[in-house]
Amino acid sequence: MPTHKISLTFLLGGVGVLGCAIGNVPTTFGATTPPSLYEPTSLSRMETLPHEWSMKVWEGIGQVQVVQEDHRKVLRLETEQGCISLFRSLTVNFQANPVVSWEWNVLTLPTAAAGSQSSRDDHGAALYLLFSSREAPSKKTILGYIWDNARPVGTILVRPKDPTVQYVVVRSGPDQLGRWVTEERNVLADYRSIYGEEPSILEGMSLVVDSVQTGSKAASLFGPIAFHSEVQLAREIQDQGGEQSQATSKTKLLGALLMYLGLKHAQETN
Repeated sequence: MPTHKISLTFLLGGVGVLGCAIGNVPTTFGATTPPSLYEPTSLSRMETLPHEWSMKVWEGIGQVQVVQEDHRKVLRLETEQGCISLFRSLTVNFQANPVVSWEWNVLTLPTAAAGSQSSRDDHGAALYLLFSSREAPSKKTILGYIWDNARPVGTILVRPKDPTVQYVVVRSGPDQLGRWVTEERNVLADYRSIYGEEPSILEGMSLVVDSVQTGSKAASLFGPIAFHSEVQLAREIQDQGGEQSQATSKTKLLGALLMYLGLKHAQETN
């Protein structure tokens, strides 16, 4: 595989893999839809891969496993001097549900990876979203979210020699290795900002672990991926803050009441 492997062919695994379900992708937007949840751990009987997901080992040694962790199933992708992807088609009305959230846990980062150099373009974990144009179906673009080795969070990288693939560093470095982290991004806003135009159809997504260029190892865990109509994390934090504020107020009120009763008792005793 050429060094510019994270390409449209790479994500598609041959256009037919994701394209087999393109007919189910909505061609009109505007209707309100419920959140779309995708579990990369759903196994039906006799399946060894998650249901409706396809795997591709591009190079080296790679393995996909659905494993049990803390009373739930999670997806494990790992490589040794290799690159592995798991991908599926989507039927998301992302105009109505533009916010994507996902859980991941990077266990091993590829050694000395550098996203700006094609010779060292490896990532501990990545979520790629594939878009096609309604006006020009053959036109494909990819927006990726990656866990990078060292680049600052928020850095936008263009795939060398392939501007149709651009990705955002949403997590960086080893500080949170071995910990579950929940990410959340407004796909619609990111696409507009990065590509300077409106996206048309969200066609598919791919989970990737890559250590080919650095000749090292990489391993990551993935949990559920969901598309929402609005930001969830900020609202949850706000709700938690409100609950804490109410609890604090109740504590202060109780303290004041106890103090009053104590003073009153002291006065009556005297």
